[in-house]
Amino acid sequence: MVVQCYVDSTGKVTEVAILKGIPYTGLNEAAMTGVKRTVFNPAKRGDKAVGVRISLPITFRITPGTYEKDYEWDRWPRKRPLYLIQN
Repeated sequence: MVVQCYVDSTGKVTEVAILKGIPYTGLNEAAMTGVKRTVFNPAKRGDKAVGVRISLPITFRITPGTYEKDYEWDRWPRKRPLYLIQN
C-alpha cells in the first residue's frame, strides 16, 4: 500500500490520498487515519521550513494467533449499508 500526503511547513499532514491500496478491507481508511495523525519534522529549504508532498509505503501485519480469535467468521462477507443520494 502506498499513501501520498502533503506535509505543511509546521509538520502537520493536510492532505492524504491512496496511491496503491487494498479496496474493501478497511485498510485504506486505517492507513489514511494513521498518516493524518502523524506529525513530521518539516522539510527545509535553506533555513526556511517548507511544505512538501511525500509518498509513504504502508505495511500491515497480522500477529499470529490474533486474527483467528478476533475475527467473527459468521459475519463474512461484511454487509455494508447502501446509501442512495438523489439530486
